[in-house]
Amino acid sequence: MDQLVNSIQQTYESASLSSLILLELFLFAICIHCCLPQRHRQARTIKLATSTDHVWNVLMDIHRYPQWRSHVVSVQSLLGQQHLEYVARTRQHLEHKQNPATTAKTLNSTRVRAIDMNRINDTTLIRTDRATKVTSSKSSPSPSSLPSLSLSNNGTVQNKGQQQELKFPRSSFEREWEIHVRPTDSNNNDGNNNEGESCLLTLIETVRSEGYLARWLGPIFGGFHRVSQRFLLDLVREVDRQQKQRVLLDNEALCESPVSLIQHHQQQHHHHHKQHVLNGVYSTAVTA
Repeated sequence: MDQLVNSIQQTYESASLSSLILLELFLFAICIHCCLPQRHRQARTIKLATSTDHVWNVLMDIHRYPQWRSHVVSVQSLLGQQHLEYVARTRQHLEHKQNPATTAKTLNSTRVRAIDMNRINDTTLIRTDRATKVTSSKSSPSPSSLPSLSLSNNGTVQNKGQQQELKFPRSSFEREWEIHVRPTDSNNNDGNNNEGESCLLTLIETVRSEGYLARWLGPIFGGFHRVSQRFLLDLVREVDRQQKQRVLLDNEALCESPVSLIQHHQQQHHHHHKQHVLNGVYSTAVTA
C-alpha cells in the first residue's frame, strides 16, 4: 500500500502543470457527468374549447399529422398503433414544408422516429418516441417506397412479404408521453349541455438520455422538452382551425332558404321514420 501511494506521489510530482490541469478537468467532467440526470420529467396542461371526442379523433388520426404538425413531413403506418414519423431535419427543410411554393426544395434527408401509441383507457394515451434511422443491407428506403412493415420489440422492422429486416439502431434519446384528456368541471356540472364544451389535456413527458453527448448537449441546446411544446402548440392551432371551420359550415346552413330546409327535413323524415328534429332552425322553418 505504501508503495502504491509513493508511486502516485512520484507521478504527481513529476508531471507537468499542464498535465495536472488536464487530469483535474477530466476528473471534474466525470463527476459532473455522474451528477447529470438520465431522466427528465415535465408536465404541461392546456385547455381546449372542444369535446374530448374531438381531441381523440385528432390525436389518433396519424395520417393527418403532416397536415397540422409543423415538423412532420410524412407518416408510414406499421402494424397496430405503431408508425414511423419522418421529421424535418433542418430549419430550411421545415420552412420548405410550411411554404413549398415560395421556398427552394431542400436536399436534406428527414429524421426518422419510431412511434408506439397505446391508448390504455378512455382518458389516457401512452406514446413512446424513439429517434432512429431506417437502414437495410443495401440502402435506406424512402417513406413512399417502404413496404408493409412490423415493429419488433428489439427495435427492428420486419417486412411481412419478403421477411426482410430493417434495423433500428437504438437512440440515446427516448421520449414517453402520457396524455390525459378529460372534460372540465363545468361540463360535468352542466350535464348534457354541449354549449361551451371544453376539455383539459395534460401531457406528461419523460425523456431518457443514455449517451454522453445526449446528457451534455440536451440542456445546452434548449432542453429536452421542445418537441412536446411544439406538439401542444400545433394541436391548439388545429383544434381552433377545425372549430372555426365548423362555425362557418353552421353559418352557411343557417343562411339557406326556408324552402330548402323544409325539403331537406322531408327527405330525412322519409328515410328515417323515427328521426327527431334536433336543429331549431328546422322547427322554425316548418312552423313559419
